[in-house]
Amino acid sequence: MSATKRSMLSSTHAIFRGLQGSLRQSLRELPDNVPNQLKVGLTNAHRKLSDYYGKIDNSPYYTWASLLDPRISYEGLLADCENDPSMQRDLECSRDQLQSHYHANYVQDPAPDTVSTSSTPSISSSGSQQKVDFTLQYKKRVRAYIDELKEFFKLPQENFDTCDPIQWWAGHHSKFPNLSCLARDILSIPDADYFLFDEADCPVCVILQETWLKMSFWGIHGEILSNEKCFGLEALAEYLVKVMAQKPGLSQERILAQLEREYGGDIAAKLGDWERKSKASGHEGSTFLGNMGEHLMATMPAMMGPLAT
Repeated sequence: MSATKRSMLSSTHAIFRGLQGSLRQSLRELPDNVPNQLKVGLTNAHRKLSDYYGKIDNSPYYTWASLLDPRISYEGLLADCENDPSMQRDLECSRDQLQSHYHANYVQDPAPDTVSTSSTPSISSSGSQQKVDFTLQYKKRVRAYIDELKEFFKLPQENFDTCDPIQWWAGHHSKFPNLSCLARDILSIPDADYFLFDEADCPVCVILQETWLKMSFWGIHGEILSNEKCFGLEALAEYLVKVMAQKPGLSQERILAQLEREYGGDIAAKLGDWERKSKASGHEGSTFLGNMGEHLMATMPAMMGPLAT
């Protein structure tokens, strides 16, 4: 368990890599007489994770969050590359992009030090001596420029179970005054409940703020993933289309096409049947997941008693 209770992009990145590694290891250790169905299932799971990993990696923020997470940093990501030249090149590219973004938006260039440190009287052009500031040595001087990002990458990784990245950066603000602001902005981006991909094939986060709606969403999503017929997919499609289809780069057609690629079947036809039944039952304009979340919010506290409040 991690010390942080915040869901952040770097954690998603780490979990993806961990799941991929676990599946890869399981495939290597399978005995020869294992049923072929199990091999195919594990291979498909690994392929699906790789597809999603490649998709979310289109956004720089996942890798940037991992680079700025003191539990992972550049050292941890480099170890993930496992001597793969392609992955190493991608990592170097992400690091360079982060450095460019940091220097362009967060580095405050120190003003040139124009103060003379000499206490020796100077002679003016008229031959008279000028005033000397004998307290000059105590006046504040501009600190020499330090590349905070390079200095951060030199530090050893923190323990994943005991380190809270947000608190770590707060405690190191004096050492990294500029970089800590960038880290706070990147690491404060919340993790998503689902990813859609816009017309530029970039990820769009679906983030559910309400607890009971989140529980309903994840319950339905788990049911979809646990059965071959994808029971509940219509409810998921209905909610995503209603809430996300008007977002820039998204549309009903694009969302349904993504769901068809991920789960198979004619989702558009299924959603049409689902909406007709909802209208006939008097639920037009609402969503099944939204109604389910509201029902849980109304009934669960009473069922659970004081512990739910």
